[in-house]
Amino acid sequence: MNKEFDVVIVGGGMVGATVGCCLGGSDLKVAVIEKMLPEAFIADQPHDLRVSALSIASKNDSGAYRSMEGRIKSSILSLSANACLGNSRRHRV
Repeated sequence: MNKEFDVVIVGGGMVGATVGCCLGGSDLKVAVIEKMLPEAFIADQPHDLRVSALSIASKNDSGAYRSMEGRIKSSILSLSANACLGNSRRHRV
């Protein structure tokens, strides 16, 4: 198999899939390489403890916000994060 692409995205996670979707309407030949198929979304599945935030640009440009609108449980009004360095000291980011 000998295929040529303008853009090859390695990893079809949240970022790779979003970039692939955003480039999908362009004149570029785009490939997204992912070793695992994503699990199907089930509306009543238990909550995942990971949190993802979409900026207002996602609402306007990528279509990601629109595809998830019915699944959004709440808006994040403020956010803080702590980074743990190698010596286990915590630093506010």
